[in-house]
Amino acid sequence: MIRLKTFYIAVLTLITSILGLQAGNSHGVDDANIERFCELQSVLKNVPKRIAGFFSLPYRLPYPVPPIDTAEEFVERIDEVLDHTVRDRLLAADPDDDLAWMGWKGIVLDNGLAWSHKEKLSIYAINQNTQTVLDKRAELIEKVKEFVQRSFLPKLIQQDDLNRMEDRLLAIS
Repeated sequence: MIRLKTFYIAVLTLITSILGLQAGNSHGVDDANIERFCELQSVLKNVPKRIAGFFSLPYRLPYPVPPIDTAEEFVERIDEVLDHTVRDRLLAADPDDDLAWMGWKGIVLDNGLAWSHKEKLSIYAINQNTQTVLDKRAELIEKVKEFVQRSFLPKLIQQDDLNRMEDRLLAIS
């Protein structure tokens, strides 16, 4: 009989952990993650150099921008991850309403603005690119284009070459 009770307790514990039925907000986020999010908001207001502790490293950025590998590098390149609009949205978020557990994907903030691991609220993705990272990405893509074989370049460039060749042939004849 004791084994059966132990089995039922183990099954109920497993089900509640899978379904996220624990203390916390109405969206399945536990109290520890809500407290950690409140700490994130406090760090954003007061000590932005500690923000790297709330992100999963290496933090990946859109290709070909290299990922951020260390906390020191994160502090140096913070403008590539967080701009004023993202910071304002993070600061304005209400942990009880804007955090939701989404199963194996983790915790979502503000309907997809940011995604975090469930175990320790460490942000692994922000779905809004800053202008800094967009500019850096465009610059890196232009640098890569210099080394690409011409046959791989877009048809517009090839058409421009054809037009120049046609002009040269007309000039000769």
